[in-house]
Amino acid sequence: MRTSLTCSIDKRASYTLVSPVGDLDHAGSAVVRTALMTVLADQPDAILVDLSGVASADLGTLSVFLAVGREAARWPAIPVLLCAPIPAVAIHFARSPSLAWTIFPSVALAARTVGTGTPTPTIVEEMLPIAGAPRRARNLVTEACLGWSLPALVPDAAIVVSELVANAVVHAKTIFTLRISLRTRYLHLTVQDGSTTLPAVPPPRQRLEGGRGLLLVTAVAAAWGHLGTTDGKVVWATLRRVDDDPAG
Repeated sequence: MRTSLTCSIDKRASYTLVSPVGDLDHAGSAVVRTALMTVLADQPDAILVDLSGVASADLGTLSVFLAVGREAARWPAIPVLLCAPIPAVAIHFARSPSLAWTIFPSVALAARTVGTGTPTPTIVEEMLPIAGAPRRARNLVTEACLGWSLPALVPDAAIVVSELVANAVVHAKTIFTLRISLRTRYLHLTVQDGSTTLPAVPPPRQRLEGGRGLLLVTAVAAAWGHLGTTDGKVVWATLRRVDDDPAG
């Protein structure tokens, strides 16, 4: 099904702005979802959605924002803020309990909510699918945890990042990007590769033959998951912060 809707993406200092333009029909909502999930994979500090260019929409198609908002809350724990200066669009949200959302009348007001605070501490490195990649990833996450005063996280973070990277090396076999981010409650570990094959925990009968890395990730991480992108996937895991300072 074709749609006339287009979606632009504008990366700014403290957030990424997504601006759909056209009729938000069912085909258009798929375009919006793809754009939002692509932005989500880049892990900005916030996503702002400017709905001023949306000519028409209904409750069914607006639910795409609810689905993406849930995914963003789970990982990477960032806000998705909707800006709807057109009363008709805002009314749709107000009338449906399932779409309960704070609607901002302008992008400027939503941007003030995001603020201009300190950027999320992040380490990003592009890596080759070679045997030494897991070791390099362990070194990076160890340096990150020590630099961010989280020495107690080093053992678990090293296990998780090693398995995520090893999976990319063995299964994706593409250049991939490792991202280590420190957010309010969790340390986020992300590997983005060029393979569309999604990871899966092997059934019990196959675990003795290998493929037990995701079982280790499941046992050690607070949560983990994956997100398909237009040209590959993101596999992520979070570890609960253990700060030296109990008051922190």
